[in-house]
Amino acid sequence: MRHYLARLVRSGVIYGLGGIFNRFISLLLLPLLTRYLTPEEYGISALLIMASFVASSVFSLGLDAGMGPAYFGVGKDEIQRGKVFQTSRLILVLSGAVMVLAGWLTAESLGRWLLSREHMASLVRLTFLATFMGIVSLPNSMRLMFEEKATKFVGLSAICNLATVGLNIWLVISLHRGLSGLIEARLLGQMVLLCVFGLAAPLGGAISFDRKIGIEVLRLSLPMMPLFAGQFLLLQFNTYILQHMGGLSLVGIYSVGFTLGQAMQLFVAAFQTSWFPFFMSFMDRQDEAPKLFGRIMTAYVLGFGLLTLLFFVTARPVALLFTQQQFHECWRIVGWSAMARFFLGIVYVISPPSYFAKEVWIHMPMMLAASVLAIIGNVICIWFAGLPGAGFGLALGVMWVPLLTHCWNQYRGNRYIPMAYETARLFRFAFGFAALALLFQIPRNWSVTGELALSAVSISLLAFVTWRLLADNEREIVLQSIDRYRSKALS
Repeated sequence: MRHYLARLVRSGVIYGLGGIFNRFISLLLLPLLTRYLTPEEYGISALLIMASFVASSVFSLGLDAGMGPAYFGVGKDEIQRGKVFQTSRLILVLSGAVMVLAGWLTAESLGRWLLSREHMASLVRLTFLATFMGIVSLPNSMRLMFEEKATKFVGLSAICNLATVGLNIWLVISLHRGLSGLIEARLLGQMVLLCVFGLAAPLGGAISFDRKIGIEVLRLSLPMMPLFAGQFLLLQFNTYILQHMGGLSLVGIYSVGFTLGQAMQLFVAAFQTSWFPFFMSFMDRQDEAPKLFGRIMTAYVLGFGLLTLLFFVTARPVALLFTQQQFHECWRIVGWSAMARFFLGIVYVISPPSYFAKEVWIHMPMMLAASVLAIIGNVICIWFAGLPGAGFGLALGVMWVPLLTHCWNQYRGNRYIPMAYETARLFRFAFGFAALALLFQIPRNWSVTGELALSAVSISLLAFVTWRLLADNEREIVLQSIDRYRSKALS
């Protein structure tokens, strides 16, 4: 079991450290951008990102989910694996071209409807072009993930992120292009991403389209599209609700807090990237999965739950230090944004039974049902609490997904492999987790020094409590891992 856990942790650590570096670089840019952009401009940017998310979810056709089963389904035949990526690329180019054409023709109307502003067509068109670049680059990045080349993936991502940061400094700050410069930097950054991953992670083989593989990839992918639509409704639609109830400036403040909390996605994505190929490798030895996956669930909840609480603890000092005064209230959103990502990570952990039973389709109605509940919850929360309500509604809405998925797994009974979850430990942690999250949302007017001192004390206490929650053998594993990494660092 330790061998499997070490393999999962090693890959996750590489992705996680790379994500931390990229997010830190972006964080350093935040004080500059909040100085040169108004909350309203940030609000417009957030709504354009929302539009990009929708377009990407629809016109990527779910291929980022379908490529995985198709890739692993052809065995170790490198020629066939190359055909999976080449065929997927051609499908995405065609689909993306339709998206760009549709966006180009309807840009003026979309600008008026989405942003409630005139003369926004150029920004809408640039957003769709940037989205196209991201969609087309998917096969290259997915290949590195499937081949578990974590170090290379992280290095290339860092190069692209540094280029995007440089473009933002040049266009927004040096050339004073404001909101236009922000959108232009996003487009140029996606072009850099496509070029870098295209050159460093070629798809292999000649450009070709395999009809049989194309049908199989689409068969696996298209049922996942409503799942991505559900993710949009869960994570982004409350922005639209907030715009109509509070205005663009409030959306701008919300988007800064949402982005800061979204740093949690770096850790969750690192785990997810390692988790999918890891648990799929147990497809032909499912008898080993229940106990191991149950332990992984406990490790995820304790470890990532602690990380989520750190976002609540540090939200206010980070907002005071890294944003201008007009954005300081964004701290009320940071923790809830991180918690939403934490809940999505739990969905990944409890998903293997449906994958093993080849009932992946069930995640679609689960996500859509949770989305409906989330929209209702967000309207109520924003109506009563405004900006803080938007954050709470976000986390509450996403929480429905793992709850409904777990209920479905229980309902399927013996048709799914039973997971040996450590329920008592998980419930104890959940109670303390919720209490601390609410405690750190209490409004206060402390100075930066006071907030930093509070954060330092709270982090120490959280680390101590988490350590006490570990079993003796788990502490031993942690200490051995620390010694191992220390020895490697010194050698």
